[in-house]
Amino acid sequence: MALNTKQLEKQIKKVINSGNGYGPDFKPVLKETYNLLRGINGKKKIENAYFQLGNLLIQLEDHPLALEAFEQALSLNPNDLGSATYIALLHEQAGRINKALAVYQAINEAAPENIDIVEHILSLSFSTGDYFKVFEEAQKLLSRGVNHACVYEYLSRVFHLSGNFNKALKFIKFALDSQPSNAVYVNSYIVLLSRNNHFEQLQEISDSVIDDEAISLPNKLIVAFACCRNDNIAKGRKIFARLYWSYPEDRYEILTEIALYHAEYEKQIDIANWINQYVLERDPDNLKALSNLALFAIDKDIELGLYKRALDLDPEDKQIQFNYAVSCLEHGMLEEGFKYYEARIEKNSPMLKKHIHLPETIKGKKIILWKEQGLGDQILWSWLFKFLIRDEVEATIQVDERLVNLLQLSYPMFTFTSETNIDIHMSTPVGDYDGNFPQVSLAQYYTDEIKDAQEKFHLLKESQKSHLSADVDAVRYWQGELSKLTNKNVIGVCWRSSKMNQYRHRYYLSAENIIEIFKHLDCHVLNLQYMYTEEELAILQAGLGDRFIHFENIDLKDDQYQLAALISNCDMVFSAPTAVQTLTGALGIKSLSTVETTWLGKAYNIMMPECTYLPDTVHVPEDHSVYHSYLRDFIKNKPK
Repeated sequence: MALNTKQLEKQIKKVINSGNGYGPDFKPVLKETYNLLRGINGKKKIENAYFQLGNLLIQLEDHPLALEAFEQALSLNPNDLGSATYIALLHEQAGRINKALAVYQAINEAAPENIDIVEHILSLSFSTGDYFKVFEEAQKLLSRGVNHACVYEYLSRVFHLSGNFNKALKFIKFALDSQPSNAVYVNSYIVLLSRNNHFEQLQEISDSVIDDEAISLPNKLIVAFACCRNDNIAKGRKIFARLYWSYPEDRYEILTEIALYHAEYEKQIDIANWINQYVLERDPDNLKALSNLALFAIDKDIELGLYKRALDLDPEDKQIQFNYAVSCLEHGMLEEGFKYYEARIEKNSPMLKKHIHLPETIKGKKIILWKEQGLGDQILWSWLFKFLIRDEVEATIQVDERLVNLLQLSYPMFTFTSETNIDIHMSTPVGDYDGNFPQVSLAQYYTDEIKDAQEKFHLLKESQKSHLSADVDAVRYWQGELSKLTNKNVIGVCWRSSKMNQYRHRYYLSAENIIEIFKHLDCHVLNLQYMYTEEELAILQAGLGDRFIHFENIDLKDDQYQLAALISNCDMVFSAPTAVQTLTGALGIKSLSTVETTWLGKAYNIMMPECTYLPDTVHVPEDHSVYHSYLRDFIKNKPK
């Protein structure tokens, strides 16, 4: 309906004469509005008359009439982008988000170069919490050639909230390329480098960000820890000291981080505990200090009590919920642990939380399982799939692309897919499912089965010691290749993850360590190390000679299907805690771990029953005799 300007003219005149409804400050605007309305009603030719009227009505704080004026202006001139912008803004202010978005999108199609409109579309979509909508809007903009930094910024935000940190980092880099001095982008870049474990790059930018007032204190602390994790502990320590003196109002926050530094990198637990106690004496409700004390506690009751105290102070803190869950699971409190373990989703992928649906029962239901973040976790927890078979569950299971074929071979009754086909991060799963949740959440349905398996662990039959199967033909192929080289015991080795640093030395070995352990053992050593270096291969070949076997015709990182077949030909695997160790355990192959662990309250892992864990008192590189002795006895008792 068109704006009734004649009636509005009379109302404005009445207000001017009576002075009712508006204070004296509004009189000039009222008179200007009245004169403009007289001109409109007198059919005078006034350029942009209704656009001017809309602006005057906004000054008079009558937004509904202003909206009518701008709509009238747009009806007279469909190319009036100024009026269209005001229409969108007024809808936005009134909370009519969908209407505002529709108008902004129409403006963007007419004027894609208007970056303010692009930012409105993205920020408005983001403010609604509908992050899938943000992704769709950003994709539309890119498809129309709108490659502005803000588009990449919002794509990065959405991927970050979905837990897809690699893609989030990719897009924030694109944004930074356009605006390298943008403080928001730099802060996001620091967080995402840390999330992706790019500690070397964080150290490289440390000098430029530590004195930059635009960089937040939490991000400067991230940089300090990154230096430590990149083996530059001295630099990390200096940054902590500078921050302590530079931010006196935030000293408790900094002290709790310094406490973590002392515990993790200096192995000074007593000093770490003293610092946390010092903070708590002055700030009794400091959650980080409580959480730290729980993390370092030796006594189970003290540890759990500290976490409960922290949760009483802030029941919604996802990091503390997660830490408490891990503690409960380590101590065998499975029901409580799996309940709170759900916090990992909101901690790492908050946008996915609202899409989770855990039905009361999954028996006979149709469900979709989302992948866990780590390759090893996806392999390990596939142990639960046998219960899905028993309960006649129809399951679509999302896993890492590298695992699709192997898991499909092992569980042909289920449908396995990767994020290439169903991107849980960016789209609601297609189809009508009774349940949608991540893989480990299955444990809430099968806690009793896990406990039962723990009770019967020592009664396991040989056929019950594996939950994955390698391809028979592939196993036969690698058997033939190995038989050409040796008739002795073959022990596969994986000595580290893809990154070595001071933080990980407690878990990982080096090529020199492998030579030291195996040089006097009567066996052949098979390389299972992914992302190895040519230098490492040269060291092993020089140190072990022909007893070191390395195949060039297999991708040890990305071809998990063939890797499973190769591992199946090993008499044993000696591995650091990596996905190689987990895959070995899932295949039921004997393995020796470099780290002692407690798994769900037990000194053994029911999901990797053939894995032996050695005492945690042995740290690299102090002493390898315990490894050597165990492997020697194994070879002695398993003659070829």
